[in-house]
Amino acid sequence: MTVRDIRISDLGHRWASCGRNGVVNFNWRSVMAPVWVFDYILVHEMVHMIERGHTDRFWHLVARVIPDYEEHVRWLNENGADLDL
Repeated sequence: MTVRDIRISDLGHRWASCGRNGVVNFNWRSVMAPVWVFDYILVHEMVHMIERGHTDRFWHLVARVIPDYEEHVRWLNENGADLDL
């Protein structure tokens, strides 16, 4: 799949999404996260272009790029609600 467009909007509780149409959507709040956390959000969505669901293969591919991705997920869970203007 090819990225056809990138959109920034309010996605509610989601940090990003990757549509089957090649559109990657980012929650505007995600850009306020530390760069290393945003990198995880980006990689997460790019891997969805290869593997749609959160399967074992999906997490294996994420870990190939970001071996400590669980730390990034933990940071989002603990601090994500505070990312606001």
